[in-house]
Amino acid sequence: MLKRFYLVFAVFFVLYLSSCVSTVSIEKENTFKTPEQVEASWLKLNSYADTFDFFIEEPKAICHAVKIDLKSPNLKINPFPQAHSGPLYPAISASKLAENNDIVINTTPFAYRSNSISFRVPVGILQTYNLKYSSPNPKYCALAIYKTENSYSAKIVQSQGFIPEPEKEETILSIQGGFWQILKDGRQLDFIDNQDSRTACGLSKDGNTFYILVAEGEVKSQSMGLSFNQSGSVLQNLGCWNAMQFDGGSSTSLYINRRNVLKYPKNPILPAFLCFTSK
Repeated sequence: MLKRFYLVFAVFFVLYLSSCVSTVSIEKENTFKTPEQVEASWLKLNSYADTFDFFIEEPKAICHAVKIDLKSPNLKINPFPQAHSGPLYPAISASKLAENNDIVINTTPFAYRSNSISFRVPVGILQTYNLKYSSPNPKYCALAIYKTENSYSAKIVQSQGFIPEPEKEETILSIQGGFWQILKDGRQLDFIDNQDSRTACGLSKDGNTFYILVAEGEVKSQSMGLSFNQSGSVLQNLGCWNAMQFDGGSSTSLYINRRNVLKYPKNPILPAFLCFTSK
């Protein structure tokens, strides 16, 4: 009887793990020698987004990219914390947000503080729906998303101390802090070479296209991740004029169509996300 119990438990555990891991496969033609050689072959995901999964041999890195049309009439952006979350923000799992959104990524870095109501306290600016959850840290960058009645625009700023005011008929939907800007006005910025899991984003020169880059780096035997410089090279090749790094490492998350696309189980509970869905 006990053996049967352990057997049933083992089967369910394996099924659970398999449900947490993506079935995304990297096509041979989407393998590149270096980050500088990456050339996108986009696949249509839906009316506002395309995806591109690829592998870089040097360094060994499994990567996932998403391209989003900010001017699409079908796009809706849902930053987390949500409007109804209140000033004392909660943390939430990536998979929970994925239940009602097409695309989910992690954003603002955080620290654990036992003297806080929330153990996960954002490091740097976090503002959504006119609610400010944490103060700017001028040494870090940020992504500001603006909303009009029918579309969105976005700006990447090198310092959180200087957030551009919205244009006429725009409102600020969210300001989500990251670490450092890695691509500025078409020029790569230089950083120490250190491979890790990465969540990065970028904007086209006209600001109408938003790019997501996620590099896997938690299972080093499969993928080492990317450095900041390498992430900048890839995003520039994908079409970015400006780009930045969000929180990486074990926080790195990407869910598409309710599934974790990373090749290992990943469902972190975090205080800040960006979510994209259809209206």
